[in-house]
Amino acid sequence: SCKNMEDKELKILLTLLGKDNYRASLSEIKLSQTKAAERDEICRQLCDRKLIDCTKVASKKNKEVSLSEKGKEFLVKEYLPTGGGNLT
Repeated sequence: SCKNMEDKELKILLTLLGKDNYRASLSEIKLSQTKAAERDEICRQLCDRKLIDCTKVASKKNKEVSLSEKGKEFLVKEYLPTGGGNLT
């Protein structure tokens, strides 16, 4: 359930919220005291839950992740004040 979201998962969603087009490469997502493999696993789990979209960029070794519509809806519903606006 999304209500039991871990701090690291929420930090990834909020990081994407602050990026242009809600998109970033995995290497741009910095979590303190978290190894890259753990960050990647958290992103994979968020992707499985459809809160972020993952795309492999052909010209780069790195994956890009972006906040999905479901992820935006989740943040508005759970973390923004009522009527917090529209993240489109």
